[in-house]
Amino acid sequence: MVPPKPWNRDRQGADPGTDVPTVQFGESGGMKIAFRGHPYFGHLYPLMPLAYAARDAGHEVIFPTTGPFSNRIAALGFCTVEAGILLDEARRRRFGRPLAPTADDDNMVWNVVGEYFAEAAVAVATDLRQLQPELAIDLVVHEDTDLGAAAAAAAAGIASVSVAITRSLDPHVVEAFRGPVLRELQVRFGTVPRPDDLVLDSYPPSLQRPAFRTDPRRVPLRPVPWAEPSLPLPPWVGTRDRKLIFVTLGTVAGTIETMQLIIDGLAPLDADILVATGANDPAFLAALPDNVHVETFVHQANLVPHIDLMVHHGGGGTTSSAWVHGVPQLVLPDGADRFLNAEAVAASGGGIELRTPTPELIATSARLLLDDPAYRRSAGAVRDELAALPEPAAVLSTL
Repeated sequence: MVPPKPWNRDRQGADPGTDVPTVQFGESGGMKIAFRGHPYFGHLYPLMPLAYAARDAGHEVIFPTTGPFSNRIAALGFCTVEAGILLDEARRRRFGRPLAPTADDDNMVWNVVGEYFAEAAVAVATDLRQLQPELAIDLVVHEDTDLGAAAAAAAAGIASVSVAITRSLDPHVVEAFRGPVLRELQVRFGTVPRPDDLVLDSYPPSLQRPAFRTDPRRVPLRPVPWAEPSLPLPPWVGTRDRKLIFVTLGTVAGTIETMQLIIDGLAPLDADILVATGANDPAFLAALPDNVHVETFVHQANLVPHIDLMVHHGGGGTTSSAWVHGVPQLVLPDGADRFLNAEAVAASGGGIELRTPTPELIATSARLLLDDPAYRRSAGAVRDELAALPEPAAVLSTL
């Protein structure tokens, strides 16, 4: 199949501009598959290996998305249509201002997150319903928190499956998060996701919630870290002579204060430290020693095979990337599912969880993880467990 040319439509449904060619769907004889995730690295990138597998298998792939990811995805040769809103916009619509929920009460945090995810769900469901008569999508593959895409599929009577990259939530947490989303979808959209849709589960089976391991909806899927091919690693990564520690708090979560705390703990170690600041301005960091290197963004899928330790916030994609490569982890969770991932890392024996970090605790934990081979052996066992799961192309063929 010749990869389709990028296609972008504006939000009002006007015809594409003359400088962007349109694509006639249905030419290949395969399915028309929409891949939908919230337009952020940690939500959208886990879908990319499946999207490539679908395109390689002759299916027509489209990404309903918005914001900067419309151009990023189109540049890879995929079709895009404008749909949904950014979560920052969803927060503003719901609360009148951006909101950073605290981690004082687990249910409260999940409920607050559910409130603004509900706003995002209604927006994307409405957009997809308007687009469906023209696109005639056969299957929706969506990130598991993007319930609006699932509701749109249910309303159109087409199949949908979710991709889960984090541990299955306990029932009380499911209600706290999904409750506001489902209520808003029912009231404002008129349809909610089907309860029996398949879930593609890329979490290590030994660390998954036991009740979900036997769920008939569950389909195991090997996680495949993915990065855009155009961003090289810093040249010094391949020429260093010390161990390498990678620090990330994600591209959205995390504060400059936490990042500084981590740097203060790690800097005295005999190791090179690469810090990806994400949304934080590195200018607010204190003067850095020679062994600390700062980048605003690093494609961690390319970097992780080179590192000896990952220090992070517990995001699903970040945790999975370290597991895939058998890298020990020091996790400082800061909310939502990140606590679940931190607990799983500690339970695996391949890492340490710190909920109340200090520079001293960070330094002590990092030394343990670097020097004690038991941590790397345990991380390697999780790596081997994930490698035994079905790859994306094999899973796609069952859909």
